[in-house]
Amino acid sequence: MRTLEELRARLDVLDRQLLELVAERQTIGTEIAAVKRATGQSTRDFGREREVLLLAAGGHTNREIARTLHLSEQTVHNYRANIMEKLGLHDRMELLKFAIKRGVIEVADL
Repeated sequence: MRTLEELRARLDVLDRQLLELVAERQTIGTEIAAVKRATGQSTRDFGREREVLLLAAGGHTNREIARTLHLSEQTVHNYRANIMEKLGLHDRMELLKFAIKRGVIEVADL
C-alpha cells in the first residue's frame, strides 16, 4: 500500500504532465489553425493525420491504429499514404526518422 506522501508525489507528477499536455494541445491548436488557413484543409483531417503519424511512428500497424481511432483499416492506410506523400517519405523507416527528428516522438517512447 502506498503512503500518503507517495500518493501526493504521484499527484504532483500527474499535475505537471497535465499542464504539459494542455500547453502542447494549445501549441498544436495554433499549428493546426495555421495549416488550415494556409492549405484550406479541414482541422479534423489534419488532427487525424497527426494522430495516425504519432501511432505509425510508434510502430503500430494499420489495424492497431484503426482500432485505437475507431476507423477502418483502409482509412488509416489512406491517412498514412497522404502523410508520407506530403512529407516526401517512401517507407515506415523514413516516417519513423522524420518523427524523431521533428520531435513528434522520442526514442525513449519506442
